Amino acid sequence: TATQAEETATAAAGATAGLTPEETKARESKGRKVAIRVGLSFAMIFLALGIVWLGHLWLSLLVVFIQIGLFRELVNVRYNPAKELKVPLFRTIQWLMFFAMMFYTYGKFLISSGLVIRLSTRLEAHLLVRPVLHYHGFITFSWYVCIFVTYVLSLRT
Repeated sequence: TATQAEETATAAAGATAGLTPEETKARESKGRKVAIRVGLSFAMIFLALGIVWLGHLWLSLLVVFIQIGLFRELVNVRYNPAKELKVPLFRTIQWLMFFAMMFYTYGKFLISSGLVIRLSTRLEAHLLVRPVLHYHGFITFSWYVCIFVTYVLSLRT
């Protein structure tokens, strides 16, 4: 009844209820923790080496995902619900600005290096890619202006 509910609550919370002191000590031993950390470290090292071995495209995608994860953490650190009331679309606008700048930065790099033209001719998607390449600066600027206008219109007194 009451004792059973307490045991269920502690077990759900990840506690070591129901274990003897020896079992608890064995489960929380330093050697076991070190072994887990070393095993996971080697797994991450081999995963990173595998991504490097796959080539430039996968390594570039890894960098993009790391950038997105870092930006997400920065946005979450600075998040304040009270400030969200003054600027209701603040986080959405931050993400839109981030993706606009990523589109500009990576697009400019791909255009200047000629990689997009080589990839689009291989994939036969040049009919879709060519207008985006030609108007890349205009598209980015228009996107940026739309985001800025949205930000100004979302401000409250």
